Amino acid sequence: MGEYTIKDLEKLSGIKAHTIRIWGKRYDIITPGRTDTNRRRYTDKDLRKLINPQ
Repeated sequence: MGEYTIKDLEKLSGIKAHTIRIWGKRYDIITPGRTDTNRRRYTDKDLRKLINPQ
């Protein structure tokens, strides 16, 4: 299972990091985990939801 930064998700999905953050807050599509330093970490499941939100 992969772990991704928001920059990784941006590159893989083609969706800008700012948009990913906003969608997470407004629509609760994905909920990132956090590292000890409070950085967002995303999973394969989060990536799939971004690419195919059904």
